[in-house]
Amino acid sequence: MPHKDTLSDFLDKFHLIEWQVGAVFAIDGQVLVLEGFGCHDTFKRFFNKLVKSYTLDALDSPKKQQRESVPPDNARRFLTSATKSKGENHPSLGLGTNVTFESRIVSGAALVEEDRVLHLSAFRKEKKGNPHKIGFNRFSKRRSQKIY
Repeated sequence: MPHKDTLSDFLDKFHLIEWQVGAVFAIDGQVLVLEGFGCHDTFKRFFNKLVKSYTLDALDSPKKQQRESVPPDNARRFLTSATKSKGENHPSLGLGTNVTFESRIVSGAALVEEDRVLHLSAFRKEKKGNPHKIGFNRFSKRRSQKIY
């Protein structure tokens, strides 16, 4: 693994906070992803995998702009865009309803059961008016395929 040492350095900087149910991830100073779960225990199970996945995306970034953090207002704008976006309900194969949503800058999906979000993923749309939906691939893979 070419990024093994650097990956370990990154992973050591992330720590789960008590009762945390989600996280906003940024790469190169830009908020790109929101991952949220309906309860802390579920998020706790996925936390390390999510951090590792988005850390690999950061390491693959051609810009390599390392910042300690992103201004909180950037994260708030991303969250506001996701919460104000238009949503459509779709039947789920199992429990709950799939809700897809899209705004000018965010596209995502959530699994909702009885008005409770079980899982939500929201991704920054990279180009205004681009007809392609952001898939659930690693960001660096989407970037290299130019499907965003």
